[in-house]
Amino acid sequence: MELKAIYEALKKSKSSFEHLEAIHSPGVYAVFLKSQTTFPFKNIDGLIYIGSTSNLAQRQFNTHFETGSSGFSTLRRSIGAILKKEFNLSAIPRSNGSSETNYKNYKFTEIGEEKITTWMTKNLEVGVYATDLDVEKNLIACFKPVLCLKDWNNPDREQIKKLREICADEAKNI
Repeated sequence: MELKAIYEALKKSKSSFEHLEAIHSPGVYAVFLKSQTTFPFKNIDGLIYIGSTSNLAQRQFNTHFETGSSGFSTLRRSIGAILKKEFNLSAIPRSNGSSETNYKNYKFTEIGEEKITTWMTKNLEVGVYATDLDVEKNLIACFKPVLCLKDWNNPDREQIKKLREICADEAKNI
């Protein structure tokens, strides 16, 4: 199936996280802003992120939309970094220990994590497409989701990385 057809299937299947029907199959998923959502970074169709997984029913949706899981979700970390000032978020290490990844892969305080989850649940939709084809990189390169920081020449990459760096530094200095 060609990329445009996969993307159209992702758009057609999009729904809120709570109502998402994903099958136990490998595939790709796309995260979209709902039409009324204001967000500093946007793409056509509100597309902000594309990912892939070996099991659409179990994988990233739980991590991306679960309070407390920012340390394991690049999507949550980026959204939190972008909305940090607006929501008065404080970044903290994702777990105890002095490992650099605990700071680089920061999370937010419990209150901040709840704010991010509430915002995501209210403002985002997810589309899924079951496939065993390795198409994630090609979809990212073709459709340019703003919060995907690799696999395309993202003009907002440096600004988003800088916002994430502020959070990582904050977590490191706790």
